[in-house]
Amino acid sequence: MKLSDIKTLITSGTIILAVGLYLVFSKPTDEQPQTNDNIQYNSVTQEQKHYRITPELAMNETGKQLIDVEFISANDGLSL
Repeated sequence: MKLSDIKTLITSGTIILAVGLYLVFSKPTDEQPQTNDNIQYNSVTQEQKHYRITPELAMNETGKQLIDVEFISANDGLSL
């Protein structure tokens, strides 16, 4: 058996083991989210819900206030 074959076997086995452990020990996604009376949601289907966090809710939960800002430009870190 070649050295590259052994490396491939070890790498594949590690990935398969990691995915298997993740599937075994991950939390189930069937849990219902905790609802807060201030969160408004529109039910599309039983499985899919869209939550809307309002500025008022954010201010009440965090205790912080909104400040007015002026958008000048966006910088993605790439220079042309």
